[in-house]
Amino acid sequence: MTSKRGYFKLKRATFEAPAFRALSPMARAAYFEIGVLFFGRNNGNLSVSARWLGKRLGVSFKTAARALLELTSSGVVEITTHGSWSDAPNASTYRLVDRLNDISGMRADELI
Repeated sequence: MTSKRGYFKLKRATFEAPAFRALSPMARAAYFEIGVLFFGRNNGNLSVSARWLGKRLGVSFKTAARALLELTSSGVVEITTHGSWSDAPNASTYRLVDRLNDISGMRADELI
């Protein structure tokens, strides 16, 4: 699901933002796992399930789900499409708010 090449750049302004600094260590780790899915033109279409995130972080899916909730509640990450279990399981998609939304073209937000 992730590329073996490239890197994920954390902007200093994001790192120093009060919203980011207030995150728990688990939510910060989750942010980086979501961040490595970003390839420069897919922000807003970062597909993440709590089960996948839990496996990546070595924690239960419930712990991963709490980290995702913390990220969205703090405004650091935004849900662009809610996942569902109706026909086939689909993970929610997210965008990193400090970067341009490549799906809608919405500009990047400054974290408070």
